[in-house]
Amino acid sequence: MFCNKIISRLQVFIYKYINNARVNKLASKLFIANFLIILYTNNMQRERIKNIIIISLGLFFIFFGAFAIDYAIWREKPEWAFWICYVAMVLIGFGALLRLPSLIASQVAIVFMPLAVWNIDFFYQIIFGQKLWGLTDYFFGEMLPAARFISLEHFFLIPLGLLLLFMIKLNQKTFWVISAIQMALLYGIIRFFTRSTENVNCVFQSCGSTIFNGPWPLNWLGLTVGMIAIASIVIMTIPIFHHHSLNNGSK
Repeated sequence: MFCNKIISRLQVFIYKYINNARVNKLASKLFIANFLIILYTNNMQRERIKNIIIISLGLFFIFFGAFAIDYAIWREKPEWAFWICYVAMVLIGFGALLRLPSLIASQVAIVFMPLAVWNIDFFYQIIFGQKLWGLTDYFFGEMLPAARFISLEHFFLIPLGLLLLFMIKLNQKTFWVISAIQMALLYGIIRFFTRSTENVNCVFQSCGSTIFNGPWPLNWLGLTVGMIAIASIVIMTIPIFHHHSLNNGSK
């Protein structure tokens, strides 16, 4: 009789334990499922926000670049439409909308060093009150409001371009080929079809003081190749701009 009571109590305990185990197992599954749903929802929200930012930046670049080109035409100086910053803004914008990281990287590689030099010259004048290379002297003189507004692209083009590259991720390292072909085409167009007095992209002569001697076309070629090479190496070296497959060396 005593043994039967013990067995009965054990059976009740085992039954309760099994039921509790089943409940706990079910609860664990529900918890994991709920966690995955929340995680998936958060990822979806992050992707939605990311896409909104990319599209917004793409449209901003296109409209700003188009405004600059339109202003050049309005001023009856169509040569200005070929300034590398104007062209780069439009192409970066399309690169963002079409998710073409190589196009974005190629434009950043073109403008990275020229804009870095421009900003150094600008802030040197702001801090020390005297010019360095003379690249930004025009900014401190008389300018139409629209021209000064357009010139603000010197400050945001690189940071926002790199932000887009960070968000979209580069999946190949041959983007510099686009940069080289584009600059060769621009050089030919500017050299043979524009007025030398406008000196767009400093093709005809240096835009500021220079330490380089010899024929300027050769100096321009050497500087352009060198600046694109330096910027391309920087972009290819920093992992946050690359797709994981590129970081792993699969391409």
